[in-house]
Amino acid sequence: MPAHVRLCLVLVFCAAPLLAEESVKMAFHSVHLIGSRSVLGQRCNADATISACTRFFARKLDCACEAAEQQWRIVAKARFHAVTFLNTPAALQHEHRHIADIRRDIASHIDEIGAIRFESAEACQAAATAASAAFTDVMDAFQWTSNAERHVMQRPFRPRPKLLEPAAKTASAAEAP
Repeated sequence: MPAHVRLCLVLVFCAAPLLAEESVKMAFHSVHLIGSRSVLGQRCNADATISACTRFFARKLDCACEAAEQQWRIVAKARFHAVTFLNTPAALQHEHRHIADIRRDIASHIDEIGAIRFESAEACQAAATAASAAFTDVMDAFQWTSNAERHVMQRPFRPRPKLLEPAAKTASAAEAP
């Protein structure tokens, strides 16, 4: 069986559990074996010393607001596509760890914004719109975090951006006597 077919079978087998989670969905993941390290470096926008990378595309956070105990909360679902470029099939497991890091961080992010309560539907919708608009930057920060945790970084670490100011967590706290 050709190597690219075996790689695709491994990918389908390993990705199936990841696709089951409802709030975070990796809608598409392709894996490409690249023979040349210089071409790999070009695809990954990195130097030629790397063995693999995963690029994320079509990153989207869909947010809606729903009533929650006389207040409002954000209900969010995330979607993204991943493309992995490898110089060796042995690097696929490492890239899956990065994808798992990103999925974990997105799920935590969705839980965090879902825990915030708003006094009005309008305030909730404004925060939901801001969360959706900021999602690509938030995902970029998650990628930096995963790389910082799993690699010796050659460039400065970027901290995770704050999505909502603490004052926005609840309007009632500011108005309480």
